Amino acid sequence: MATTSQYETLLRRHWEEFRPRELAAMQDPDRHFRKLGAQMSEAIAAAEEDLEESLEPETGYQARVGQLEQIKATAREQVLREMLPPPEDADSPAAPLSPEAMELAAIRRELENL
Repeated sequence: MATTSQYETLLRRHWEEFRPRELAAMQDPDRHFRKLGAQMSEAIAAAEEDLEESLEPETGYQARVGQLEQIKATAREQVLREMLPPPEDADSPAAPLSPEAMELAAIRRELENL
């Protein structure tokens, strides 16, 4: 049995909270999120590689670790912004949000403000 990636979990939570009708209409949501999670993981890795090319070649260890952590965060933010669809009814009043939904909404707001 395959393990669920962090991206599959994030994507499923996003659909559960922001696109429930679309999720309910899916014939094979496990396959959908597994495929999309793999695409997201690959896109983040590619974005990290692209960003790493801009690093200074002569950097101390501590600075390099900080740069690599920032690159990981930036790559993840870029890909999430591109791959997470907006809520189904962005203009209609929302139901009370779960803690997970509130966290996802906060991430979405942060990404929109970049």
